[in-house]
Amino acid sequence: MDLELIILTALVTVVLGFLCCSGFYFAFKKYEKNEEGEFNPIEFGLAAWDFWIFDAILFIFNVILWISEKIFPRKMHIALVRMIAFIVGLSFLLLICFLWLLALDTGAMVK
Repeated sequence: MDLELIILTALVTVVLGFLCCSGFYFAFKKYEKNEEGEFNPIEFGLAAWDFWIFDAILFIFNVILWISEKIFPRKMHIALVRMIAFIVGLSFLLLICFLWLLALDTGAMVK
């Protein structure tokens, strides 16, 4: 197998793995209500880590949470956010698996 292909696949796996873990984190975390009865914005708990990717992921899931609060009844919108986050995590996990299958298949064909 080509070394460049392995390195590229590993780097892409790290990035997609982070997105996968973020999706599963938002799917299984506990959501708390504030005094007005609305759910607090989603936060990571990694305040010391100031990467732009954290802000982008938080923004996306906060928009999904806000839209679901406005459109769906109270009982449904957290379930909807959890379902969307789980699907996002699962899709990135499947993308990682397909990427490695493709890399391994390509490496076998090169020989």
